[in-house]
Amino acid sequence: MAKTKHLIIGGKKEDPSKWNTPKLIDAIGELDTKIKTMKKYKDLLRDTLVDREGQGTFQGTRFEVKVSEALSYEYDNLAIFDRLKKDKYVRCSKVSVTAVKEFIAPAELQEMILQIKSTLKMYVKKLDK
Repeated sequence: MAKTKHLIIGGKKEDPSKWNTPKLIDAIGELDTKIKTMKKYKDLLRDTLVDREGQGTFQGTRFEVKVSEALSYEYDNLAIFDRLKKDKYVRCSKVSVTAVKEFIAPAELQEMILQIKSTLKMYVKKLDK
């Protein structure tokens, strides 16, 4: 599944495919912890830049950073339904199973599946030791 077979760790070439499972899991956990910490640092630095300079494109000596606002919208579904009518509305709507579970029994909902897509997900939890 993974394309890269080797990693450089501490200046040394490592092949994770040769590691035992506990070593793999601990490496994933350590990396996950570092990524979460680095994301917090990145967000803090971004917020500091925005407080100081606002939005725009900024250059350091080695990197360029673009800061812009991304908007998301929540629409009035009933108003859209009234405007488009049922057939057009159905063609451009995406159903959230989480929202529908409240109104349709799981067995009945199961019969309505058109396609199943699979995505690998991984959850990492630090063990208390």
